[in-house]
Amino acid sequence: MAVTGVASAQVTLSGQLAYAWESTSSAAATSVKTSGLGVTDGNLTFKASEDLGGGMKIMASQEFVARGRDTAMTGRNASLTLVTGMGNLTVGSFEAGNGILGLGGAGAPVYGMDNGVQLAAAGNVDMAAFSLPSMNGFTLTLKSLDATAGGVSSNGGGITSVQLQYAAGALAASVDSTNWGGAFASVRGKRTRMSASYDLGVAKVGFGVENKDNGLAADGSDRVMGVSMPMGNMLFGINVASSSVDGTAGNNKGTDLGMKYSLSKQTSVFVQYQTTKAAGAANSASKYRVKLHKAF
Repeated sequence: MAVTGVASAQVTLSGQLAYAWESTSSAAATSVKTSGLGVTDGNLTFKASEDLGGGMKIMASQEFVARGRDTAMTGRNASLTLVTGMGNLTVGSFEAGNGILGLGGAGAPVYGMDNGVQLAAAGNVDMAAFSLPSMNGFTLTLKSLDATAGGVSSNGGGITSVQLQYAAGALAASVDSTNWGGAFASVRGKRTRMSASYDLGVAKVGFGVENKDNGLAADGSDRVMGVSMPMGNMLFGINVASSSVDGTAGNNKGTDLGMKYSLSKQTSVFVQYQTTKAAGAANSASKYRVKLHKAF
């Protein structure tokens, strides 16, 4: 749905809704099993774009989570992007993703193991980012981040990040370095992430690695490998992930399998299975689901 206002700002509404039947088995010595129906995705996104003249424009995006009865409608990502000839300035409140799973997972139609154990979890941040114009496929982005605090200043320490991305032809790659400031003294340190994917035509392959220097806390690392393979209306995929923490014996491990069948460009059926095992644990946890997904 699109509405044009008197200021010539184009507004669009998009979203997604998905419903699934899921069964889970815990890693307890006596496994606990649960199963049932539920909404897995339910988002509404409003976007507006206005031409400011002189080669400049501004874009706004506001996203809400809405997942049916007995659930609250809550805010999600919100941003403003000022596009100029010198680069793009983006400010807003975001869910900062895992960082290596996007490319490293190769677009496989799986659950995702960014659960904070097998791979680092997403986190909410207030962010200002400036991206220089792309040159020969390379894009450099400088970021300043802070903890979210309900739309007001969190008075936290500065988190700075530098990211270099490359996208040309079949290859996409990203490397970034992040530094935590003094206000986070208990976890002060650095993080580096590298990931890439390559489209072979018959399949896409990906790899990602994250290394964390947590200062006084134990250091750690994450790794993921992914493959996705299209076959007609179907897309098959697998992700294999692991993570380790210094001083802890063994690795956290996980495997994600998934299949997506496209009924149309915006409607799909997913069948997904995941098994995970924590370092030192005797047993694995697992879950699987069948999901109907509709984008609009």
